[in-house]
Amino acid sequence: MGGFFFLESRSGAAAQAEVARLTQAVQTAEAKRDALAEELGRFKEAHQDLKHVERRIASTSEELRHLEYLRARVSGEIDVIRP
Repeated sequence: MGGFFFLESRSGAAAQAEVARLTQAVQTAEAKRDALAEELGRFKEAHQDLKHVERRIASTSEELRHLEYLRARVSGEIDVIRP
């Protein structure tokens, strides 16, 4: 009961009003916590999507470098074949 001592000094109506106010504050805090948890989930999902896009860009860049190498090699061979 020590934690609720502040309520003991109030009238019944005042104590009930304080309990109602505190209950509302807890519900509001829980709703905000839940909203933040959802936002964090969306952020993590977006981060994973971004990482996937970054990996695809890296892979495509590597493929482009390889194609440029092949083009240069083929061009060099064509220059050798031409009279």
